Amino acid sequence: MAGAKNYDLELKDLIEAVLREQASDLHISVARHPTMRVAGKLTPLEKKPVLVSEDTKGLVFAMLDEKAREKFIEDKELDFSYTYQEKARFRVNAFFERGFIAAALRLNSIYRKVCWNSQGKNRAFFSSSDLRATASLQRLLPL
Repeated sequence: MAGAKNYDLELKDLIEAVLREQASDLHISVARHPTMRVAGKLTPLEKKPVLVSEDTKGLVFAMLDEKAREKFIEDKELDFSYTYQEKARFRVNAFFERGFIAAALRLNSIYRKVCWNSQGKNRAFFSSSDLRATASLQRLLPL
């Protein structure tokens, strides 16, 4: 990913992979491929290049406004939420690791899903990145 990159597009591509693979986490760290946690197992995105410091900084800064960037640089750590196109919401911990910017993104919800019960009344809930919560919620809803 090194070189002049559009990190907004790179971040979009990574998040779309997280959603497609139903991953719960995305890890961004220097000297590693971007890595997802799928079904509890860390899975490097080996088709993506190993990240360099410019990449991790660009990806993290793509999620932050100027004020948050300044706070992050000053405090060397920042916890925040990031919403992707109203499809997903992430809890993000950005930090410095071995002097380089890194981040862990935990998926909170994927999308708003509407279930219909037998009377045709809709019941809305948010599915979890863990997706086990979806099954739990479905047991509570009359379908």
